[in-house]
Amino acid sequence: MLLIYFAFNHFILHLEKQFCRKFATNSQPKMASLPVATKKTFLWRNVRIYFREYCVSSSIHGIRYFGERRTYFERAWWLIVFAFCLSSCGFFITMIYRKWESSPIIVSFSTREKPIYEIPFPAVTICPESKSASKRYSHSTIIKRLMRYRNLTQEEYKTFSYMNLLCHTVPSFIERGKPKNMTFDNYFYSVDDFFEVVFNFQVSTNILKFLRACEWMNKEYSCNQLFDLVITDEGICATFNMLDTSKIYRDVAYIPSIPFRKNTTSRNITWTLDEGYSIDDDMHTFPKRALYSGASSALKFSIIESNENIDQACTKSLQGFKVTLHTPTRVPRPSQQYFRVPLDAIAITAVKPVMVTTSKRVKDFKPEKRQCYFETEKYLKYFKLYTQRNCQLECLSNFTLAWCGCVGFFMPKENNTDICGSLSKLCMAEAEEIVYKSTIHQIDKIKPGKQRKSVHAEKVNRLNLQQGTSSNESQIPYCDCLPLCTDLSYEVETSTSAWDWIKMIDVYFPPLNTSVPREKSISKTSMIIYFKTNHFITTERHELYAILDMLGSFGGLLGLFTGFSILSLMEIIYFLTVRIICNIKLFGNWSGECENDVEKNLPELSSRRK
Repeated sequence: MLLIYFAFNHFILHLEKQFCRKFATNSQPKMASLPVATKKTFLWRNVRIYFREYCVSSSIHGIRYFGERRTYFERAWWLIVFAFCLSSCGFFITMIYRKWESSPIIVSFSTREKPIYEIPFPAVTICPESKSASKRYSHSTIIKRLMRYRNLTQEEYKTFSYMNLLCHTVPSFIERGKPKNMTFDNYFYSVDDFFEVVFNFQVSTNILKFLRACEWMNKEYSCNQLFDLVITDEGICATFNMLDTSKIYRDVAYIPSIPFRKNTTSRNITWTLDEGYSIDDDMHTFPKRALYSGASSALKFSIIESNENIDQACTKSLQGFKVTLHTPTRVPRPSQQYFRVPLDAIAITAVKPVMVTTSKRVKDFKPEKRQCYFETEKYLKYFKLYTQRNCQLECLSNFTLAWCGCVGFFMPKENNTDICGSLSKLCMAEAEEIVYKSTIHQIDKIKPGKQRKSVHAEKVNRLNLQQGTSSNESQIPYCDCLPLCTDLSYEVETSTSAWDWIKMIDVYFPPLNTSVPREKSISKTSMIIYFKTNHFITTERHELYAILDMLGSFGGLLGLFTGFSILSLMEIIYFLTVRIICNIKLFGNWSGECENDVEKNLPELSSRRK
């Protein structure tokens, strides 16, 4: 019996490896002696063989057909199809990238409702239309005297000029009653002298003295405890729940001292727009917040107004109060945003908060991309906290100073800055128009208009010389006042009805002579302000595509059009690196081809050399 068997399981493979290595070693002198053209032909042949091997093994759709030995028509057809799919994929990927680059931030509704006790109750600013007690100063009386061309005393004319900034008078009247030989500049007012005169007359109608029956959260308070005084573009107004001016303005800003104003600088403020209230804050924190919606958690108050203080010439016969609701950190402008409450009426105001938040990942984007600023991100010269309104007011103040040489009395300013007088109103209006137009890029170059007099240009030149700067006449104001990333505003729904409150007085305190009607010397107005609902839905800024979203979009398109995946990328890297190294180690040739094919071609290549 003859028994034949293999001695080793891997004998043939082992010999093949050794034979390939031996041939590679023995063939090196032969390959070195070949001409350069032959070496290139041999190299391209190995490249084709290696490419075919990759095509057969690749997981990308359509690649395997490039490695098959088929007709040129079939290869061309697959090449066109593959090029079309690859270009279409690249086109759609480019569209997604451009969309992300142009608007990487999207605003959408939040997934949960926010309770109202997590935000402050709106700051309420009330400005009376009556600017002074008639016994102290009557704008109507002055206008009547000017209509009859009667001269004013120097003191009367000075008061009329100052109070004219709070009232609305035709500019031609301003110079009409000026006493002869009076050297009074009606273009620029001294800041200290102006506020001294205006406060002297406006404090006589101190609105805090006329507030009555103040309630907060269904509890009675002294009105002086809830309200404070603030300077606005409507003069001295009463405000509720607004931060102290020392918490809003920086030290460089000039803040005139209002008589009878409370000192609230010692209040500890823990609330911010970005972070909200602290966990340790109780219901008595400041700014105040309402725990529930409805009239039981409302702000209620009444205002009385003496009928003799009604001045028809100062406010164009409009009487009552201007009311504006704003965030506690913002400086109000009641002349621009307000709703009017008439005399002898009850006004009920339902408030709906509107809040925009921003996700933490959006902070990594530049402000130009996310189109918003965080509260402490942008530095303002006069304000400690950034809001869009504060930024716009500061920008308007800076440009008005550069354009007119003065600022409005309500604008932030330094102590030595002049206030624009009555004859500078038109210049201020022109500066404000330029600032507004510059925000929508409607101005290429600023040119002095008819409203800007030579006196303003001279004042600006003097200021530039003092500060060592060049003329700002051709500079376009760039405010860069983007919205807050975390912003809060309030929408209001008001309903007003007439209030014959005098009949209620007759019930409790009947007149002695019932045949004679009670003389009505005062008017009374009542307001009720409350939140409409206990919860509200916020909107949130977040990134349009996160890293995983972008990877999913790109990978989905690549997979849809070509079947490409991460493993396909690993295959390409493997064939370009690991497989070549291992082929050289195993076969002595980077393409992995053994001597059987190489040796057959060497004689032919050598004969070509000869």
